Amino acid sequence: MTVKFKHAQPCPYSDWKILVENPKNVEILGETETKLVDPYTAVKQYKVKVLGNGTLDVVFKYGSNCPYGTEERVTVYFYVGTVSSMELNNTSSTSTPELTSNTSEKIISGVVEEVNTAGRDFVVNGTHVAVRGKWTSSEGLSYNWREMLALIHTGEEVTVKAVFEDGEWKAGGITINGKTFIKG
Repeated sequence: MTVKFKHAQPCPYSDWKILVENPKNVEILGETETKLVDPYTAVKQYKVKVLGNGTLDVVFKYGSNCPYGTEERVTVYFYVGTVSSMELNNTSSTSTPELTSNTSEKIISGVVEEVNTAGRDFVVNGTHVAVRGKWTSSEGLSYNWREMLALIHTGEEVTVKAVFEDGEWKAGGITINGKTFIKG
């Protein structure tokens, strides 16, 4: 998960924290330390075991007496489904099948079919993936959405972690030639 601060860190209200609460059909197996990527961004990862359809609240608790608020909360939904035999027969070895149940997140791997700067997206395995906002490479370099799209080329193999929001698939992570870029 990624937290975007409203003010630069370190701040005088340094007892802020990122945590998860109210797991329903989700077991927390582990977590990483919170890492500051830049003065306005913190990242933390949780390893979870999904036991069935369920939810998990991700909470950012502001530091004591912080004038920006007390907490922000997002509910993450998990859906478990099965892949139909028709989908298995129509799936190539380079793509990840989409589950038949409602999914809010998926991994798309394959060859880039099209890059559309005007539409701010690219196409992999017939799926349009929007690229929005700022991005950070695994080396810590920053890119805007236009620079990120310029790194993606037709015919190139990519893996995309995408989330379905506002009626479209939006990229949250992109791996190109072994190099990973994270939104935020």
